Formats: sequence, structure tokens, C-alpha cells
Amino acid sequence: MEGRMNTLDQVITNQKAGLILIGAGATVGKTNFALNLVHHKIQREHASILYFNLEEGRENIVERLIALQAKVKYNNLMQGRLTEKEWQKVRIALKEMKNWKLYLEPSAKLERMEKQIRKVKQEKELQYVMIDTWNYISRKSEEPLSREDEVEKIAKELKELAKELQICIICTSHIARRTLERKDHNRMIKEWRKKCTNSRLCYISISRRNEKSKRP
Repeated sequence: MEGRMNTLDQVITNQKAGLILIGAGATVGKTNFALNLVHHKIQREHASILYFNLEEGRENIVERLIALQAKVKYNNLMQGRLTEKEWQKVRIALKEMKNWKLYLEPSAKLERMEKQIRKVKQEKELQYVMIDTWNYISRKSEEPLSREDEVEKIAKELKELAKELQICIICTSHIARRTLERKDHNRMIKEWRKKCTNSRLCYISISRRNEKSKRP
């Protein structure tokens, strides 16, 4: 995980301000990946991060982060099956996390998200925004739009916001199975980039035995 994070960290560092989409298939651990990236940026840079999780509740996210910081198994933490030494690590983790500049928001409405991003940027030293998962974002429209057209508009607005505020917005995204079955991944990424107004795109291939990332 650390090696993969270092690779992606370099992509994000080079991006500085803009929109990055991280795509992966269903049930491969996109939220876990997002949280590991958030944790990595906090540990390495003491970064200020606004995190939108559109799938899980705030409590679940906090519990996962506690397990990451304490370096204990999440399932054991949830079931209370920890040794005294591990409980001590949890207590230390909780104290350390009090100093984190991490802000959690549940909204999936683009207008609300933009408002929160601007607010945190104005009041705090915001560097990164993590949105998990991109597919659940919706926006108001005066006329009916296809999902493809809506995605293009969402990407354009987020990219413009990132440039305006000089922050990096990172989104995980679910990729349909029929898309993953395509052999021409490089062409697939180019098509996504065009639809998403030339945003930086990463295709993440995750498996339990072999973890690797691909980027154009």
C-alpha cells in the first residue's frame, strides 16, 4: 500500500490544483483506498482535507480512520477484540487525531458541496478535497440531461472550482464491469479524459493478491 500511495502521491503533487479521478471496479475497496490516501496525506504533509463520503456514514469513516491510525484490524476494533496493547494504541491514536485538519461532510448535491468547499477554504487552510464516490454526485439543472452530459458538467464545475481556489479535488469513481472488460484501457482513459474536460485520470487495478496502479 505504501508504494502505491507514493506513486499516486507524486501524481497529486504534480497536479497541484485541479481535478483527479480514480476509477476502479465494484467491491474492490475504493473507500478503503480513499481513506488510506487521506491518511497518507495527513501523516506526510499534515494536510488539511475536506472529505465527502457519499456511501457510508460519518461514524463508519471515523472508525476506519481510527483503525488506520492505531494500526489495528478494523473488524477486531468493531467487535472489541483487541489486546490491552492494541487498546493502548487506539487511545494514543485518538489523541493524535484531535490535531488532524480533517473535515467530514455527507452531501451529494454539487451545489452544497461547492458551498462547503468554499467555506472551509475561507475559514481553514484547505489543500485537498476527497469525494468518494463520484457516481453519487448530482446537480441542479433547468432542463433534463443525460447522465453523460451531467457528468461532463459536474467535471467542468469541479475542475474550475479547483483552479479558482488552488486546491486539488480527488474523486473515486465506480467503473462498470462492461467497461473494465475492454482490453484497450489506454483508449478508455483517453475517452474518460475527454468527457471530463481533460482532467487527470487514474485507473486503479486492485486485488487482494496483487495491487498495482496504472496511469497515463
